[in-house]
Amino acid sequence: MSQAQQPSEGQEQRGGAKVILLVEDDPSNAEMLNLLLQSETPYQVLNFAYGTEVLQRLDEIKAIRPHLFLFDYHLPGMTALELHDQLHQVKEFADAPTLVVTASMLNDEQVKNELARRHIHLLQKPFEIDEFLRIVEQLMA
Repeated sequence: MSQAQQPSEGQEQRGGAKVILLVEDDPSNAEMLNLLLQSETPYQVLNFAYGTEVLQRLDEIKAIRPHLFLFDYHLPGMTALELHDQLHQVKEFADAPTLVVTASMLNDEQVKNELARRHIHLLQKPFEIDEFLRIVEQLMA
């Protein structure tokens, strides 16, 4: 998996650690989110730059059973909504919550309504670190 991070010292391996599936195509944003999650939470983070790669590696990801999907809204070739819909058709992921972080101003009411209808949480960049961590903890509970 692209840049998959292993649990740091003291964390459980895949069998016990909760996993966040991060899909972010901007390398600096992916690194920042990964470092933040690795340093401030006990969760394992799996990084992907492309939603298409996630879909191609579904069998591997199903075995890991992510507890949270964390997506940038605009991904190469698809939106977070499209990736969310495809992943939530998979039985193992049907109940996994999704958090979308984006720098794009989502002023389109239809997009906001679709996010709300799917129970997708939205966080605009730049965001407060404490708010981000609070939302992640709530969704991982």
